[in-house]
Amino acid sequence: MSVAKPKGPRPTVPTARPERPTKLLERSWPWIVVAGIIVGGVFALGTSMLRSAHEAGGNSDDAFFAIVLVGVIAVTLMAVVGFYSARKRRRGLQEHLPGTMMTWLKGHVWLGLAALFAVLVHAWLYPITFEISTGKITLAILLVLVLSGIAWRIVYETVPKRVAERVGNLSIKDTRSRLEQTQVEIEKATAGGSDELRNLVALLLAGKTRVPELDHRALMLPIEEQGTWEELKRLAERRERYGDRGPKQERYHRLLQRWKVVHLPLAVILGAALAIHIGDVLGLKQKVAASETDAFPDSSACAGCHTDIVEEWRLAMHAIAQTNPTVVAQTALALERYPEFGQVCTNCHSPIGTQVAPGATYPLPGQEGGGQILSDGVTCWTCHALPEQPAEISGAAADFPVNRAGTRSFGFVFAPPVEGDFPLPVPDHQVDVGFMMDEIETYQLCGACHNVKVDLGGDGFSVLGDDVSEGSREDQDGDGQLNENELQFVDDNGNGIADLEPGSVELDVDGTDRLLDLVLQTTFDEWEDFRESDQFRGETCGTCHLPSLGQGPTVDRAPGGLALPDRPLHSHEFVGVDYSLEPGHYTALGVGGEDATSHVLSARDALIAQAAGIAPEVIRVNANQLLMEVTVRSGFVGHDFPTGFAFARQWWLEVSAETVSGDPVCLLPVNPGTGQVDPTNGIASPCSSGTVETPQTDLRTCDPRQVAAEFGDELRARGIEPRNATTVLTAPAPLSDCDPWLTNFQKILTDGDPEGTGQFVEVAYQSLLPDIVKLQTRVADQQPMRTLKAYDDPTTEVDDRELTFGYAFDTRAVRGQDVVVTVRFHLRHLPPYFLRALDGFYPGGLTSDALLPQMVISTFAVAETEPARVPVA
Repeated sequence: MSVAKPKGPRPTVPTARPERPTKLLERSWPWIVVAGIIVGGVFALGTSMLRSAHEAGGNSDDAFFAIVLVGVIAVTLMAVVGFYSARKRRRGLQEHLPGTMMTWLKGHVWLGLAALFAVLVHAWLYPITFEISTGKITLAILLVLVLSGIAWRIVYETVPKRVAERVGNLSIKDTRSRLEQTQVEIEKATAGGSDELRNLVALLLAGKTRVPELDHRALMLPIEEQGTWEELKRLAERRERYGDRGPKQERYHRLLQRWKVVHLPLAVILGAALAIHIGDVLGLKQKVAASETDAFPDSSACAGCHTDIVEEWRLAMHAIAQTNPTVVAQTALALERYPEFGQVCTNCHSPIGTQVAPGATYPLPGQEGGGQILSDGVTCWTCHALPEQPAEISGAAADFPVNRAGTRSFGFVFAPPVEGDFPLPVPDHQVDVGFMMDEIETYQLCGACHNVKVDLGGDGFSVLGDDVSEGSREDQDGDGQLNENELQFVDDNGNGIADLEPGSVELDVDGTDRLLDLVLQTTFDEWEDFRESDQFRGETCGTCHLPSLGQGPTVDRAPGGLALPDRPLHSHEFVGVDYSLEPGHYTALGVGGEDATSHVLSARDALIAQAAGIAPEVIRVNANQLLMEVTVRSGFVGHDFPTGFAFARQWWLEVSAETVSGDPVCLLPVNPGTGQVDPTNGIASPCSSGTVETPQTDLRTCDPRQVAAEFGDELRARGIEPRNATTVLTAPAPLSDCDPWLTNFQKILTDGDPEGTGQFVEVAYQSLLPDIVKLQTRVADQQPMRTLKAYDDPTTEVDDRELTFGYAFDTRAVRGQDVVVTVRFHLRHLPPYFLRALDGFYPGGLTSDALLPQMVISTFAVAETEPARVPVA
């Protein structure tokens, strides 16, 4: 009897293939050596070139060349690396290019890492910044590309081993072919069989019935089908194995191919990003679509390297010179009344923004979404891109003479002479000194805006208010003022010195004579006069307003591992008497994102503490009254006290008295006509002078017109014309409830009497008229509140640096007790009534009600008299 041969494929015995020896360049270590040589060479080349640029005085062009050269090397390496993909996919390249695919793969991996390192060196040669740029985007894409490539190689090293253990191979096509072949063999073996055999096979392939049960049923098959059943079970098992292998193969195949889906598109994206980055570096955008906005770097462009300085500047009023609500409102109000002002205000408050988008009011045309430079006020570029010293008051004119930036770099940036090491070599800009040869020359640029004078009369002085005639830098009349800084009444003889009209008084303190010109601010003139005095010891604008911070770096990071050079540091907060009242303005501007309000106010307090001092002294005391005087003397200032727009700032004395046991001692009524205490015919005084309930409460200034009406005859009998008798104050207090002893250095901004009515009305806007600023008058003794000089005028008998004010207290109720007088010197940078007068002109729906809660009163000087014993009788 012959034995039936089992149906189905016979197992094949694999034969061993001879192994091909691995070639040198198919190994990793030669490529590691090559990559290491490239990396070392690129690093040495880049750093040596950067140091050479440093030793050449921080040459920006040399630094740019070093960065570009390393970048070119990196791009070349990336191109070579990318050629692997082209060779892999094109048969023609495979046939004609030397080396095996494994050789090219090794080069692709290790030269790719060398290219990445070259890119990192390229970035390292430029100071690292944190703002988004095309370079950082390109680097990020490259890093993801490299990481995806590394992940791909890791997967290809690990997955095939797991495939061999769990699946066998990754040939899905072979598995499908074997599965089909097995199915054909099952069908052949079943063909011609009994119905029971076919039923058993169907149940076996369905997998729903257990094999032992099927075996039990198979015992009933004819003897010749018993062997076929055993063969069919083996084929079914093979079929199941091939069926399970397919999904696993597909899963591993997707795992291997997934990285290709990431890696290859990223390579294409990287190429596009590189092209954009190169175009950006070369300034192609500016060349193709140049705009005025691109010509002026804004503060954010400087913040990339000078973070601390820009953060300081953001606290300054300079930063909001055109967005501060009071500036916006006052400019709009002034232009509504006098359109002929034109851009005088906006030119100084936004000297660069008005060159991009000329406008007379804020916001400038196109400011919203038009670039940061249109929102910056007096920004970094305003001062540090001036190749030549600006003329005095030139800020009020259009086209402030700042440099335009180039398409590739900012060009030249000017700063005071550096000390010690050379400037760092960066491609952004070249550092030069220009006119900033020393402290005096540097701060000449402040005169561009911190004089506000307009020659209305055309009397021989310059159009913008400064005399430029021969000898203007001299002081021909010896009064301590340079010829060019004399207040301009008339200059009939053309000698550069203002001739005062008969009877006129300098600063027009009595209101009878009128200046022929508009004079709002003379701060820079005052410093020039102080500079020529014998009291000058080298103080500049920066001494107080940009105080020294010691030594330290002015940039965040140095390129290429160079050391950060120490420089003299100065605070760029430009601390002054003003601060922003806009709600939330200082939120997140402080250290660590905190509110900077307290910091700004503390710096302000430190500044004004130097401005002036007070010295109270009891002159005489008896059983009925205590007479005392307060001497106010200018302090460490390089200009008049007060200065600037003094009509918008209140500097006043609060004077109060009490016994040592705490009982109040009140001021006596005073008669302005006689200048004497007069309980029966005087103006009743509050218990203390200069006291306000809240920072939002106005001072109780006596109405000067009522004073003139009630006490004018007595004054004229003494040969004194009532002061400010024609001045209409915005918020006067009636004589029945005012403060006659009030000592307030605030000046008065008037409308200039445009209708010639003889009355000057206090307003919250500037008029294009002469003689609109009046001096405040102290009602009690009709003493004009003249400014205090920083130096003593040699032609006057009094010391021009100080003024003395008298007070009289009622001591009848405190006889036999010791009395102490306390004097406080206060500052409020805007009177509440001034803010209320601008309602309707504030931007963004703001009102004075929103601004006033931020108002503070700063007390910068406090002094007490020695206890004075009041006699019993």
